[in-house]
Parts: sequence; structure tokens; C-alpha cells
Amino acid sequence: MYHQLGAIAAQYRGDYDTAETLFGLALDIDQRLGNRAGIAIDYHNLATLSKQAGNLDNAVTYRVAALIVQFNIGVPPTADIRALSEWRNELGIERFRAALPAWMEENSANDLMRALDTLDQEADS
Repeated sequence: MYHQLGAIAAQYRGDYDTAETLFGLALDIDQRLGNRAGIAIDYHNLATLSKQAGNLDNAVTYRVAALIVQFNIGVPPTADIRALSEWRNELGIERFRAALPAWMEENSANDLMRALDTLDQEADS
């Protein structure tokens, strides 16, 4: 329910603060229930909202969180990888790296950067 209310607040009213609160409530509920698929969706929604609100740094953090949850539950994170690649190109490598979640281990951050490099190379071919 909070997903839909958050989407309405963002899309039809442009009320990003309310949308963020509602998406955050959805995330809290899904975390309490252990609903990992819902958690991935919640992070994806928060990433999309942050991008729409002009906060690409927060969008990166949320999209990485969605990517990790999706990876852990066996859902192909293709859309998240593509979005992160685009956002890295938009932000630049240093700012993108700074936007990665503080809890992300260095090895994982390096693996992500290599995966994005590979995706960019494939796109250029």
C-alpha cells in the first residue's frame, strides 16, 4: 500500500518528501517481514525517487542496495547494472565511487566498478 501512495505522491503531486517517507515505511515493513523481494523493490523505488528529485548520489546508494538484494535472491539485476553504468558516466568515476554506500566493502566496490567497465566496453563495441 505504501508503495502505491509513494508513487502517487511523487508522480502526480511532485511531493518527493512525502513519497520518500512512504517508500521508507514500505521498506521498514518489508524488512520486518523479511520480504527480500519487497526490500529490493523498495530500494529501487527510493533510487528512482532520488533520481527524479535530482539527488543522484542518494540514487546510487539505493540502487546498489537493490542490486545486492536482487543478487542475493537470484533475481537478475540487469536494469540496476545499466542504470548504475549510466549514472557513473553522468557523475564521473570519483563522485560515483564516493556515492557508493559506506557499508559496501572495498572488494565489492571494486567488483562493481569492474562490472560497469565491462558493460561500458560492451556498449562501445
